[in-house]
Amino acid sequence: MSRYVDCHKRKQEKKLEFVRQYDEKYMELAFTVARGSEQSPRPLCLVCDQVLSNNAMKPSKLARHFHSKHGNLKGKPVKFFERLLIDMNNQKKQLKNMKTSEKSLLRGSYLISPQIAKTRKPYTIGEKLVKACILSAAEDFGR
Repeated sequence: MSRYVDCHKRKQEKKLEFVRQYDEKYMELAFTVARGSEQSPRPLCLVCDQVLSNNAMKPSKLARHFHSKHGNLKGKPVKFFERLLIDMNNQKKQLKNMKTSEKSLLRGSYLISPQIAKTRKPYTIGEKLVKACILSAAEDFGR
């Protein structure tokens, strides 16, 4: 029994040691490397945004995913998938910019709310008076 356990552990250790690396040819199948997976690179499908395990970094498994889920894109050139990668990166940058502007708006809201509470007026005054004042001030700064 103990030999079986030892042998089984050795097999698992061997499996854990082997890490597959990304090859540029995988771009033909619409796969790139997922961000944050430099130690153990994982394939990211550019079409459906699905991240697969490192064990799936085999051409046969990537091809199976591509042909079974995205068979309509079979004859597309590599430039098409490179454009998808560029578009995905641009989309992430835009989302990051939106998040920072939302944080600024939320911070401004938190600064205004206590001031409204101190006047003991209903919070609807913020929609009428404060919003109008902030919009006019923002327009003035924009000039």
